[in-house]
Amino acid sequence: MNRQVLSALLKCIGVLSCGALLPGANAATRTITESTLIEAADSSYDGEDLVVTGCVLTVNGDHGFNSLQLASGATVAIAGGATLNVAADLTVAGNSTVVCQGKNTVDRVDDEC
Repeated sequence: MNRQVLSALLKCIGVLSCGALLPGANAATRTITESTLIEAADSSYDGEDLVVTGCVLTVNGDHGFNSLQLASGATVAIAGGATLNVAADLTVAGNSTVVCQGKNTVDRVDDEC
């Protein structure tokens, strides 16, 4: 699945958008190699270029990164009700995963957004 299709799919369910809102200049790069939880009130990662390698990054609440790269089997799990904005590039290696957890498991998304 290419970036445009993934972005459209995730925008459709309201959890992730690419190329939105954050300036890309002078973003700090942070590499995450151990499973990490970013809580809703933790803004220390916001605006950065994140490289997630071989671990799970769980995002609670609303956050925005300049770029996000998943490699070596990494997973980003976006909690139900959370919104993740990626201003520049979203790169998901073939063996990595983006998991969007539903806020309300009773309702479901049909063919329309």
